Amino acid sequence: MKLDKNSIIVAIIVFVVVVGFWYASETLNDRKNDELLAVQTEMPDTSTETTEETVSKMAVYITGEVKNPGVYEIEEDYRVYDIVEKAGGFTENADKDSINMAAYVKNEEHIVIKNVNDNIDKNEDSIQNSNNGDDMININTADKEELKKLNGIGDAIALNIIQYREENGSFKSIDEIKNVSRIGNKLFEKIKKYIKV
Repeated sequence: MKLDKNSIIVAIIVFVVVVGFWYASETLNDRKNDELLAVQTEMPDTSTETTEETVSKMAVYITGEVKNPGVYEIEEDYRVYDIVEKAGGFTENADKDSINMAAYVKNEEHIVIKNVNDNIDKNEDSIQNSNNGDDMININTADKEELKKLNGIGDAIALNIIQYREENGSFKSIDEIKNVSRIGNKLFEKIKKYIKV
């Protein structure tokens, strides 16, 4: 009978020890889970930041008459003049009147700065003159509006022609007009059939 009591006591002790180990193990697991959850909560979510940063950047391609043509990474709200500045500014042959410098640029936009001799907005047959069918313009006597009838001649070049006449006298030949600022061989070839001295 005494042996049975001892057996019962041993069994109770074993049971208590097993339950104690099990309880301690569960408590430790719960604590680890809580700590892991706390660490995950504290970690910043960088995926949103990366997306926002990518969206705010744009790439613009600028070519033509700028000193450093190429692709430039910019932020939003940039204008054409900002891109021209990034590209080193205009070259001497840039036609600054051919583009809206105040316009906002768009992502993946291609901006082309034209050469002053390429800015031909008028058709070659657009010259109108009612003087008995004579469509030749006298570059020694024509005023600004008459000169602007020539293919590729705008306000700036027309004024340059008039200024050249005032400073150097009348043109001796039509070829002499190539001495005028911003008139090169290419533009001269387009207008030579319509001018005289």
